[in-house]
Amino acid sequence: MSSEERDNTEDKLNVEAQWQPNNVAGSFILYAMLNESQFLNPFTANLKQAVTSSRKTVERVMLTLFFIHALRLKSIEQTKHLLAAHFGPLVLGAFCRLQSLRYAIDDISEQPHFDKAITQHYQNICERTELGDDIYYTDGHFSCYYGKYAIPKGYDARRKQAARGRNTLYLHNSLGHNILSFESPTNTTLSVDIETLIGEMKTAFGEVKGKNLFFDRGGFSAACFKKITKAEMYFTTYLKYRKKQAEIDECLFEEVEINIHGTVVKNRLYETEIVRKAYGKLRTIIFIGKQGKQIPVITTNLTLSAVEIVARLQKRWVEENGFKYMDEHFNIDLLTTYETEEAPDKIMSRANPDRKAANKAIAEKKAALNALKEDYATKLEDVKDKDELTIATFEEKEQVLRWQIKNIELELGLLELNRKAIPSKVETNMKDESVISCQKRRLFINLVKTMNYNCEKWLQLLFCQYHPKADETLSLIRHVLIQPGRIRQRGQVLEVELERLDSGVQANTLEKVLEKLNKDNNLLLPDGRKMKIWQASG
Repeated sequence: MSSEERDNTEDKLNVEAQWQPNNVAGSFILYAMLNESQFLNPFTANLKQAVTSSRKTVERVMLTLFFIHALRLKSIEQTKHLLAAHFGPLVLGAFCRLQSLRYAIDDISEQPHFDKAITQHYQNICERTELGDDIYYTDGHFSCYYGKYAIPKGYDARRKQAARGRNTLYLHNSLGHNILSFESPTNTTLSVDIETLIGEMKTAFGEVKGKNLFFDRGGFSAACFKKITKAEMYFTTYLKYRKKQAEIDECLFEEVEINIHGTVVKNRLYETEIVRKAYGKLRTIIFIGKQGKQIPVITTNLTLSAVEIVARLQKRWVEENGFKYMDEHFNIDLLTTYETEEAPDKIMSRANPDRKAANKAIAEKKAALNALKEDYATKLEDVKDKDELTIATFEEKEQVLRWQIKNIELELGLLELNRKAIPSKVETNMKDESVISCQKRRLFINLVKTMNYNCEKWLQLLFCQYHPKADETLSLIRHVLIQPGRIRQRGQVLEVELERLDSGVQANTLEKVLEKLNKDNNLLLPDGRKMKIWQASG
């Protein structure tokens, strides 16, 4: 046993009856959210517990992962800096670090009932986050891969170009809480991934009839719309390919407003007549954006008002803000493994490289032709005595230039003729030319990170009830999570006393939140102990 393991043993990490300092005492508040969501239950119920060491049990590994993210450790590598005497009581005992933690994660993700545990987890989350409005947002988040293997390419929105990596599809409710996610190994477009999403939603919800799916232009596809309609769901997205001539006189727009989750949303709207498409009746609602541009929205929902349809789509930014927050605080773009696995046996249609080469050659010829024509026109313009010099004389003088122009026109015609024989798309089997990065470790780690995000968002709802400035609540929560204090064990109750916050306003808010949590009896630990948490008096 190494010296680090000797310091990180169950005996040394037991909480005693006497007060002992704890630098991460504030993070104990998150157990209220974990208990309410029953986060650990699907995994502890379906996965085998490791018997060799308590630090490698499913519960302990998940708590370790959860709380290192809560404390904003950037990677598993940084677990070497954790103090066992302070972090151990937080995760209820001895814990894994570094490579042993990675191995423990792999042991969990490779168990035969891992997929069943994931499914039950999302079923629980869908039930826990049910708001009754049937409004859901979906989008993909792309993470680049910088290794040496032939990983399929996807679209990197940051660099606005194709890049090797992985695309993860997320589903959020109208408050921006993450309720479902899965890996898209083929890195297809959002419109294709939505077909898979519908199946995942049926598994998680049991019934998807009447649910509204909001997404950006990446999901714009008639085939996608048909799949959504077939599932008896509604969709709302932005219209693509609208012509400038279709703009409406601004005097016809009506100014309206609606309250969404306590926020008043104002818009100027105009709705056109309902049209019938292959995927059902379609409404088109146009609103005027912040820059004065007319932005059309399409939806198959015939019951929601136009003002709510537009406001809900605009509120899709809670999802984008969620991606930004998880990227900044939980590093969801982090490459979790260099290991790869076999790509799916799937036929993919992609741009023909021969066609691309032909397009490039044609573009070069056109550029050369334009340059020669400009040269010819310039020389004609520079003729000083146009009355005496006839066109025939000028053409005879510039015979070489005219021959060059005709020669390039002939070559250009041949290139365009040859291009017609080259198909624009080719079909290849992804399995034959690519591998994919291992999914399950990434899926498991990102699932825990989304729970970190959800728990902080759920806490935010509670803090907003007592704090005067709602936009300060998330930063206040992050401050509370690293607030030091002291802990002790009194019978079957773990007592946690936090040092008082410096700000009087923030201290009063925290006081009320802790009173609410204690009153609702949400402060229970996974090992059955009760917890009592308060803030030291001023």
